[in-house]
Amino acid sequence: MKIKSCYIAGFGKIKDEKIEFKDGFNLFERENGFGKTTLATFIKAMFYGLESYKSNYSKDKKMPERLKFYPLSGGVFGGNIEFTEGGNSYRIERTFGKKSDTEDVTKVYKNNEEFFGFESEKSIGEALFGLNENAFIRTLFIGSEYIESSGAGISENSLSAAGADKAIDEMSANIKTYKASANAKNPGKIPVMKKEADELSVKIKNYEKIGENLGEKYKRLSAISEEIKILKERKEKYNSLKLLSEVNAQYAALNEKVKVSEEKLAEFNKNYPYSFPKPDELESMSSSARAIKSAEFSMPDGFTEEEKSRLKLLDEKFAGGTVSDEQAEEKQTELGELKSDLRELSAVNANLDEIKEEIKKSPFYLVGEPAATGEKVLLKLKKYTDLLGGNEQVNTDKNKRKTPKICIALLILAIVFVLGGAGVFFINKLVGIILFAAGITVLLTDAFIYLLKRSDGKDYGSVSANRYELTNAKNEIYALIARYGYVSGDPIKDAYDFNDGYLSYKKLCSKIAEGTQKAERLFEKINTISNDLGSFLSEYGFTFDNIVYPEGNKLYYYKLKTEKYESALKEILTSSDEYKAFTKRAEKYEETKKKLESDIDFNLSDVKKILVKYDPEETYWSDLGDTAAAKGSLNSSYISDKIYGIITDITSNIAEKKRFEEDYGTKLKELSDYKTAHPGCENAENVSAANPSDIAADDKKLDELLKEEVSLNKEIEEDEKYSELTDGSKAELSEMKETIRGLTHEYEILKYAEKFMKEAKDAVIAKYTAPIESAYKKYVGALDKNISDSVKLSDRLEPNFEKEGKLASEGYLSDGEKAVSSLGFRLAAAEAVFGGNLPFVIMDDPFVFLDKKHLDEVKVLLETLSETSQIIYFCCHESRNLI
Repeated sequence: MKIKSCYIAGFGKIKDEKIEFKDGFNLFERENGFGKTTLATFIKAMFYGLESYKSNYSKDKKMPERLKFYPLSGGVFGGNIEFTEGGNSYRIERTFGKKSDTEDVTKVYKNNEEFFGFESEKSIGEALFGLNENAFIRTLFIGSEYIESSGAGISENSLSAAGADKAIDEMSANIKTYKASANAKNPGKIPVMKKEADELSVKIKNYEKIGENLGEKYKRLSAISEEIKILKERKEKYNSLKLLSEVNAQYAALNEKVKVSEEKLAEFNKNYPYSFPKPDELESMSSSARAIKSAEFSMPDGFTEEEKSRLKLLDEKFAGGTVSDEQAEEKQTELGELKSDLRELSAVNANLDEIKEEIKKSPFYLVGEPAATGEKVLLKLKKYTDLLGGNEQVNTDKNKRKTPKICIALLILAIVFVLGGAGVFFINKLVGIILFAAGITVLLTDAFIYLLKRSDGKDYGSVSANRYELTNAKNEIYALIARYGYVSGDPIKDAYDFNDGYLSYKKLCSKIAEGTQKAERLFEKINTISNDLGSFLSEYGFTFDNIVYPEGNKLYYYKLKTEKYESALKEILTSSDEYKAFTKRAEKYEETKKKLESDIDFNLSDVKKILVKYDPEETYWSDLGDTAAAKGSLNSSYISDKIYGIITDITSNIAEKKRFEEDYGTKLKELSDYKTAHPGCENAENVSAANPSDIAADDKKLDELLKEEVSLNKEIEEDEKYSELTDGSKAELSEMKETIRGLTHEYEILKYAEKFMKEAKDAVIAKYTAPIESAYKKYVGALDKNISDSVKLSDRLEPNFEKEGKLASEGYLSDGEKAVSSLGFRLAAAEAVFGGNLPFVIMDDPFVFLDKKHLDEVKVLLETLSETSQIIYFCCHESRNLI
């Protein structure tokens, strides 16, 4: 057999992949996690399927392969494998369910035609290889996990003595079910059956003895029956005589009942001479009662005690009338103006405070008003400048006396050159000196231009005015302005600065005067509105005399008062609205009350019209005469409940009358029927009965005989059952004896088969143990001669090894030695099963524990095997690459 290819639709992590195989050695060297074990397991699953599992499988055991290799990404779980065998090509297609093999689908094709030659889907591997799945794993499927060397399960047909032992054990256990040892808990089928047959024989003898007494019991039963018949006839004759007397008495009793019923009906009709309302009238009364009850409970809720108390206070407060909408709007507008004016007054005062703080900084405020105004100072200045200028007025614009912008720019440029030259000097002395010199030049030029501008191009030193007069004019200027701090030494600049400062001071004084006037006007308006609001609010009981007027702080006083006004106005308007709502509600209440009382009286009138027809004396409804208002029925259901009560009484009386009438009719019919059934009963006379003492003795005797008859019948019935059981038990005993003979025969056959199987086992051991041991030593000897020289196979094909003069199991070997032993045993077992024609061998990295020396020897062995067999070899490291 040779595997040609396989296609994996989905198995573990492998999905939609086809893999081709060649003759001889097939190597798959892949890293861990690639899917080598998955592919090896897939090949096995194609031949043997996958075991089902339950969701609650034990987690401490190995994960089921069906669960382990289910594709997590979903899709088809399975694939196909193609191989050749005996000159034919085969293809196995399998898809697997997630948990159970009931969902599996398997198809087999032989030479491209569907093939049904295998007994079941699970037996494909067994049919092809002659191996069950366990034996397949121990021979042709060599994985990395260690599996002990043993013949267990390799072939249940002929190869394994372990298989024979299992069959012999099962046979022995089966024989014990027929006949076990004397002291066994379960003695076996044959002894149990014999014991039951003996017990049944005893029962049959007892049944036969019981049947012998039945004849006497039949005779006694006949005599009792005859005597009972005589006593019953005598009693019947007595009863017929007695019955004639009882018929007359029963007629008299029925006739008396008719008279009593007739009298009750007459008495009832006497109490109700006008009869009762008809059904339609009763329905009309019920309809009126429903309408009245609806009206009684349609009344809106009145005022609670708390609301009444509140209404009383509001009546007193608004005795002179409530606040109209126009008044409310007017007073709210006044309050808004008052609050707005107070905010404006607050802002004016804050502005005045700022101006006052600013004016306090002025020298004119600190020193006092100057003796001369700015104009007088300017006149003195003109005299001074005339003395300085001679033929031309001095330019009085102080802005022109400022330092020119070009001078500032040149100064900055000069500083840059000087500093730059100093910095560059340490890098390049020549450039540094040039920059420094340029900076000095620009600085001298700037000084010349500044001095030229300051002199305005005029030579005041050449003025011919009298120096004394010039000094005197200057002193006159400073006499006016020096006390205000204008003493820079330049009388022209100081005079102009004095004039500007004085004008600013006067402007601030003017603002203070204007602000003060505005504040006074606002205070006057605020006071007027406040008085008007206070007067309005006092009409409703509010006083504001307790508000303290802080000295010198009218604004705070009016703010506090306004807050009180606002609170009081809000309370008055809210109370006014509340009072209006109360008033409207009271009017609505009275209006509704009158309407509902009218509706009640209307429906009450209809009820009275019906009642007066049948009870004109008002015997049963006199208390319905008042109106709803008089009864105070609203929210009490008094009238409707009363009407319902009357209707209930009438209905009850009608039912009572009907019952009396029906009872009278029933009694009459009973009397008539009795007369029909017993003609002449009304005229019958009492008949004297037989002697009561004789009748009592007969009754006692009859009762005793009847009891004896019942008891005797039960005994006969039981005896008859036993008689019937005798025939059935005899048939059952016959069947049991036949069964015992059959079981004994089966027991003898099984004993013979057990003997034959033991002899066959010895023949199997003699035939296969030596060849497997020889092949095992051949393969192991090629890999490790020390192991092959010391090995001996038991009759169960289990290898044992010489260790320190004793035989030890495979478990005492190292991991590497175990790998060598396992490989040798599997190949030996496969050779025994398949001869020299191995179908294929799958190896899933089984040599992880071998050193280089053993790997080289394994390589040689596998090269030899691959010349005649297909080897599919998986490994995950180049060190175990055997090519």
